[in-house]
Amino acid sequence: MSNPKKIIPTLSSILIRVSGLFLIILGLTVIIGWYAKIPLLVQIHQSLAPMQYNAALCFALAGTSLLIAISKKPSYAIPSTLLVFFIGAITLTQYLLYTDFGIDEFLFKHYIFTETSHPGRMSPATALVFTLSGLSMLAICLPPRKAIGDIVSGVFGSLVLALGIMALLGYITGLTGTYGWGQLTQMAMHTSTGAFFLGMSILAIAWKSERSRTGRSPTWLSFSATLAAFSATFILWNALLLREEQESKRTVQVYADGIRNEIVARMDSRVRALVRIAERWKFSGKPSRTAWENDALSHIADFQGYQAIAWVDEKTVVQWAVPLPENQVAMGKVLATEKKRRAGFEQARATDQVVFTEHLELLKGGMGMLIIVPMAHHGIFEGYIVGAIAMAPMMNSILTQILAEGYSISLTENGETFYQRSDDGGDLGKQFEALVPVNMKNAEWIAAIRPRSDTLREIRSSYPYAVLIFGGLFSLLLGVLIYFAQNALSRSQQIVATNKSLRKEISERQRAEKELDELGMLQQAILSHAAHSIISTTTEGIITSFNPGAERMLGYSASEVVHKTTPAIFHMWDEIVARTNILNKDREVPIEPGFETLVAKAKVNAVDQSEWSYVKKDGSTVPVNLGVTSLRDADGNITGFLGIAGDISELKEAVATLEETHEQLVDASHRAGMAEVATSVLHNVGNVLNSVNISCTVASDKISGFRIDNIDKTAALLRGHEQDLATFFQTDPRGQKLPEFLERVASRLHEERDQVLTELTLLGKNVDHIKEIVSMQQSYAMVSGMTELLSISELIEDSLRMNDSSLSRHAVEIVRDYDALPQVYAERHKALQILVNLIGNAKDACDDNGGVDKRIIIRATQSGKTVSISVTDNGVGIPEENLTRIFAHGFTTKKSGHGFGLHSCAIAAREMNGSLTVHSDGVGHGSTFTLELPLEQPA
Repeated sequence: MSNPKKIIPTLSSILIRVSGLFLIILGLTVIIGWYAKIPLLVQIHQSLAPMQYNAALCFALAGTSLLIAISKKPSYAIPSTLLVFFIGAITLTQYLLYTDFGIDEFLFKHYIFTETSHPGRMSPATALVFTLSGLSMLAICLPPRKAIGDIVSGVFGSLVLALGIMALLGYITGLTGTYGWGQLTQMAMHTSTGAFFLGMSILAIAWKSERSRTGRSPTWLSFSATLAAFSATFILWNALLLREEQESKRTVQVYADGIRNEIVARMDSRVRALVRIAERWKFSGKPSRTAWENDALSHIADFQGYQAIAWVDEKTVVQWAVPLPENQVAMGKVLATEKKRRAGFEQARATDQVVFTEHLELLKGGMGMLIIVPMAHHGIFEGYIVGAIAMAPMMNSILTQILAEGYSISLTENGETFYQRSDDGGDLGKQFEALVPVNMKNAEWIAAIRPRSDTLREIRSSYPYAVLIFGGLFSLLLGVLIYFAQNALSRSQQIVATNKSLRKEISERQRAEKELDELGMLQQAILSHAAHSIISTTTEGIITSFNPGAERMLGYSASEVVHKTTPAIFHMWDEIVARTNILNKDREVPIEPGFETLVAKAKVNAVDQSEWSYVKKDGSTVPVNLGVTSLRDADGNITGFLGIAGDISELKEAVATLEETHEQLVDASHRAGMAEVATSVLHNVGNVLNSVNISCTVASDKISGFRIDNIDKTAALLRGHEQDLATFFQTDPRGQKLPEFLERVASRLHEERDQVLTELTLLGKNVDHIKEIVSMQQSYAMVSGMTELLSISELIEDSLRMNDSSLSRHAVEIVRDYDALPQVYAERHKALQILVNLIGNAKDACDDNGGVDKRIIIRATQSGKTVSISVTDNGVGIPEENLTRIFAHGFTTKKSGHGFGLHSCAIAAREMNGSLTVHSDGVGHGSTFTLELPLEQPA
């Protein structure tokens, strides 16, 4: 059966790779569509919003980041991820601040603007998708991966997924509010698809990371699911509200159009009534006043709102008016004295058309208007039929029949409201206000109709809020179900693991019980055969166990002491009293001598390991090292005490012997140190003697090489020709060559004499060097054991001179790093012994390293009241395990070493109240030995 832990990462990897490739292809396809001017690739359909260029670029970058994020180098995805984040965040900031940073068309000039509020600007939902995606990918890619990174990417990824799903559902169901926020740019259809895949991929990466890190499903899953579901619910609720708002506005608009048509129709009937009066006058001539008044009164009775109907002559003087006596005051008055009235009369006469005056104050008071109908009989202008309409009564009579309860209406002309009814709609009602023009003849009114709050509640459905409530509850329920499901799964896994652990624990417990039994047997055997005395007591001190070792040590049998007495009978009273006095110095509450003295430290869990004298049954004493500890239960309460004593008689004898041996070793070390210096002196003398021997040998060889036998032969030849030397030199061939021969012999003798003299001079210098070395050794030996003020530089130079021949022969470079320092108090011989030894060892270390560049650095520095002299070499170095035992007696790494040198040096340093330490970084890294000497004379 396949392992689900392996299947899930595999599926998530496939999903991430497929999504990454899809996003890259999607983004590049749209970018190509923009450049190639292929609208189908950019906006799917001409009625839909296009995917903006920046959005396409972000999808291509996001897909690239996804593919890199699951590689071995996820940090390489940071640059592309940052671009995605910054493009989304800057675009979102532009919406929030109502500004333009120029990023929308920075890379490309757009030419499709369907459902686009700003050219080239992606929708705010798309900008939010890329901002959240960028943050999620940064949390994934930034090293090191932590739990907070998985939580951030999981939560933000779920929000991106919710935005993508809801936009897709909006396109499917026609809910524009899911992908378009108000009048701003809408999210394109293929953008919502890309957001869906991007959100899925981020969730998959976070899921994969969490499982690989913890081995279980993500802990943030329930929260992210709740947040995603609630986000989807909120988007759906907002979309439903938007659709209902649009429906409500359409309903109010239709209703407003009906009211406008009704007002026009009712006003038109009133105008026609006045026109009929004027037409009868025109065709029949001037009627009798009584007939005219009766006709006018009948119209007033039929149409509410008339304040008066009057005949006004050509000079706008009121001649007749009904009803009387209400309009008696207007009789004989000129109506055209006021600007609006005069304009109306002039326009009516000039155009021979019915004219509506602007709203004005009527003669009887109140706001109204005049309907002016010009009339003429047989071409002779005879005045006007004027209807004075009181606006409020007339509109009330009209609207009472057609205006539904719950709506308010106001009429304005030239920006001034001249009629208003039931204006209690409030802010919510004003949001749904419908404005319609009311045009009659020359009159142009604006009717503002809006529903009141209670009417809106009737018009609008509670469905969006039901979706919000049930969606929110569903989101919470989903999160709770996932949480409990995860817990149940985790508990089931824990149960399986616990069962497995229990089986293992049972097996281990059985094995432990067996081992415990064996341990008990072993413990009993140890107690029975241990050479130590092991005694346990109660908290009051009564002995509860007394092992055979105690019987052998003290001479008592267990039956004599167990449950009968305390261990105090084995102690000398003077020791108990002295021990009590010591303990009481550090105690606020003193204790009394006795058993309490033995267990005082054990009661406070302190280590109590002391030397005592046990009194045996026969009265003799034995020195013991006694350790006392408390026995405690699981709660830490003391249940008794345990004392283990070992006979240290042989140890004390060995210590005494060791102290004696130590004194002998110290003396031997001193002698070894002196021998070390002497050896160095003899070594240097030996080196000089080698030179002396060479000089002697060379001189001897030169002298023995003189060709004296040839000179003897020449002398004999001359003696043979004493009588005829002149003839011999002139005639004898041998005599002729003899002067030349003598010249060559003389020249050769001069050369050999000079060589011999050179060797003899060198021999003298070497002999003087030997005298100097011996004299220096004698001067140090004479002051051995005396502390005096010493010059650091002189001490170092003396030690170098003693090693000079050896250092020169081995070609070791000496680097001096010290200035004038104060003098130190030390024994000249011991200080020289240490430095000679350290320099010699440094030279050997350089030789053993086998390098050509051999170097020893001698450095002296002052620190506080001490001076440090360090000898550093670039030799073979010291292994770490040898650093702790290099000063031990007998330890050496040299084939011919004896192990006394550094040991005696360390002892000598301590005797001068100084110290000798070593440091090395390991084999092949050289070493540094540091001698510290005091500046002040010890007391």
